[in-house]
Amino acid sequence: LDAGGLTREWISVLSTALFDSKNELFTQFNKEDKQALIYPNPTRPSRLKLKYYEFAGRIVGKCIFESSCSAIRRLNVKARFMRSFLAQLIGLRVNYKYFKTDDKQLYSSKIKYIQEVDPEDLNLYFCEEEYDNDGKLLKEVDIIPNGSTIEVTKHNRMKYLDALAQYKLNTRVSAEIEAFIKGLNELVPDNLLTMFSEQELE
Repeated sequence: LDAGGLTREWISVLSTALFDSKNELFTQFNKEDKQALIYPNPTRPSRLKLKYYEFAGRIVGKCIFESSCSAIRRLNVKARFMRSFLAQLIGLRVNYKYFKTDDKQLYSSKIKYIQEVDPEDLNLYFCEEEYDNDGKLLKEVDIIPNGSTIEVTKHNRMKYLDALAQYKLNTRVSAEIEAFIKGLNELVPDNLLTMFSEQELE
């Protein structure tokens, strides 16, 4: 592909469609916030196969490749990804601190609160409730083995926050992230990708 106006327009239209949360391939933690960052949809419809994430990865790879070659050929993706998602693209392990940028509401109402008070007063366990798009409870998931029987205390709260981050930011979307990276690596190999930081990928 050349890097003229037609290519830029094609990339713009394509990435807008791929990363629009209305199309359900990607989503946001806070769906009411129009500026919320996106990440792979953990409750994507079955019609949206993993190959779509591979394709999305190729598009992002194309943009990174062209932009790194020349400023004149710069291509921009019409999307703002969660910092934790970008971190995993370059092989970093996620932790609860990513919620501060990825889900400010959760961070201020839960993550920060758990660090400041005695968690035993909150009746929290190492499990997480899953809801559908209509807010209906689907299931309760252990975020560590037998998590529903282990209460969060001031002694294990950091372990809880780490397990929560691993579950919400990685485990639920690990297959989608792997597919995205597979497509991305077709144009930008791992050894080159790790030269970037999350901030640079933004």
